[in-house]
Amino acid sequence: MRQRAAFQSRFGFYMAAIGSAVGLGTLWRFPYVTGVNGGGAFVLLYIFFVAAIGLPALICELMLGKLTRFNIVGAFKYKPWVGTEKKWSWFGLLGIIASFVVLSYYTVVSGWVIHFVIQGIMGRFTEPNSQPGNIIDQLTVRGYLQVLLASVHLIITTSIVARGVQNGIEKTSRIFMPILFVIMIFLLVHSLFLPGAPEALRFLFYPDFAKLTGSAVIEALGHALFTLSLGFGAMIAYGSYLRAEVKLPSEAVLVAGIDTVLALCTGVIIFPIVFTAGVDSGTGPALLFKTMPVIFGTLPLGYWVGLAFFVCLYFAALSSSIALFEGLVAYLMDQRNLKRPQAAGVVSGVSFILALISAFSGSSFKNIRIGERGLLEIIDQVIINWMLPVVTLGIILFVATKVPEDVKKKEFVDETSLVTVRLYLTWLSAVKYLVPVLLVILFLVQVIIAFL
Repeated sequence: MRQRAAFQSRFGFYMAAIGSAVGLGTLWRFPYVTGVNGGGAFVLLYIFFVAAIGLPALICELMLGKLTRFNIVGAFKYKPWVGTEKKWSWFGLLGIIASFVVLSYYTVVSGWVIHFVIQGIMGRFTEPNSQPGNIIDQLTVRGYLQVLLASVHLIITTSIVARGVQNGIEKTSRIFMPILFVIMIFLLVHSLFLPGAPEALRFLFYPDFAKLTGSAVIEALGHALFTLSLGFGAMIAYGSYLRAEVKLPSEAVLVAGIDTVLALCTGVIIFPIVFTAGVDSGTGPALLFKTMPVIFGTLPLGYWVGLAFFVCLYFAALSSSIALFEGLVAYLMDQRNLKRPQAAGVVSGVSFILALISAFSGSSFKNIRIGERGLLEIIDQVIINWMLPVVTLGIILFVATKVPEDVKKKEFVDETSLVTVRLYLTWLSAVKYLVPVLLVILFLVQVIIAFL
């Protein structure tokens, strides 16, 4: 087996992988796509896609990384399985492109979080007669300030990833993710006692299928993949750092399960505030930043809670960025033979250039729109709803057809447990038949919606 850096402990892997999955995908994106797509029916579809497609695909990605000890491109070129075939590597390259683009706009949104941390320190959330919900509107029209904030975030991310798997990624995740969980529990309890809580819970968990559109179905699939960091190569890279004795099903189930529960908890935190404050649930990408500051003025310790929330939100954003960053660094190290610090510098530089597009989407590029979607939302839609399903399909087909049966079974099955034998047969059927068919059907539906 190829030598590779490894996570020091399973807890470290859990925190890094859950941090990648939870991050901005869960705390920032889930509330706004749920609001835009009508609530309960969308949530139900999202949970279905996590279970039916996301979990089998997550096992595939972790397995591919663990078996090959390579990045997403190197895994598709693994010679013991594919020989001199090159067609598979195109899926890996598409994942690399998606990672760069998403990392670039993640960088800008993470800069937003830094700005809110600064505003929290200054007491803007609890000032008398202040309107904290307007902070994000004032920020998104200031392109150069967003570039500065994004640069700070890139410097922090680069310095962590450049330190390596154990000393950088794992150590950071082990410290800050538990803090985030504790603060989320506190905010969850508080939100349940707000006046808008009953209406919010009905919106989130009562499925009104009359509000469900074809585009919402595609959005639910894209978000299920996105929130689990699938299709980028991040989980393949993290899988390549797992120790040989680790069995994959339990790791994948725990990561997917915790991520889904936290996504629902985020909805329960955000939407009572939305309905109590009278904010439009279909606000879009700025929803979290419009609603959360409002709550802090109502709390006895609002200053400290608000500051703590955005500090921890930043660590969640940082965990997501680290995962995407590491997938790209692993690619440059494995395929381009760069040293880790050099690879981190290249990823940072390219991400900065691409981030300029998102940073000026609310000012210089504000007139670039498709329907009601601005530039940031257009980029988000193209990557998450079009590219991620294609890359995920490629990964699943590769594992199903190129990884030998005995190798897959050895990685999946615990010989002391009959349950894992049954689960293996279910998973194998899913990756051979159910998941590819669902992905192809949903992709064709998206083509029809887009062009007809």
